[in-house]
Amino acid sequence: MSNFNLDRYTTRIVRLRSLLSGCLWSAVAAGTCIGQDTPQPQQMLKVSAQVMAARLLTTVTPESPKMPKCSNRMVTLNVVIGEDGRVGNIKVLGGFEEFRESAIKAVKQWTYKPYLENGEPVSVDTTILVFYPSVGPAGSLFIPDGKGSFKGGKFLPMPSECGPPIQIKQAPQ
Repeated sequence: MSNFNLDRYTTRIVRLRSLLSGCLWSAVAAGTCIGQDTPQPQQMLKVSAQVMAARLLTTVTPESPKMPKCSNRMVTLNVVIGEDGRVGNIKVLGGFEEFRESAIKAVKQWTYKPYLENGEPVSVDTTILVFYPSVGPAGSLFIPDGKGSFKGGKFLPMPSECGPPIQIKQAPQ
């Protein structure tokens, strides 16, 4: 090998060593050395909308944009509720565009009884359904029933001029 090629080869090795050394010291400083246990991110506990609705303590009524008579609207949100029962991250999963901002603004202020696992409060990932009825105030589709469970929100029926109410019948078995 000529001296010219050897010098380039040596320079590359020195640079590579320097890079690896820097990475190693960065890992040591961050506490992630080889052979050391690195803490794994805790997996978020997924809890249903109904179960979390039973734990709802306080709500703020969303502002209702003007909407057509005889129609209802809904916004579906994915939220993280922290160990302290406060709403954290919010992501819109669906719903009418003009209602999303008011739903987010209101839900950010809701509080829940902290969810416990093994007696310890944990953060949970859940869904919140914000219902906008054509008559009356908007709110959570599910609310606590006062007995540790949930029920449908306190929404007024559609006015009679909207037609007969929907009849839900049990399917034959």
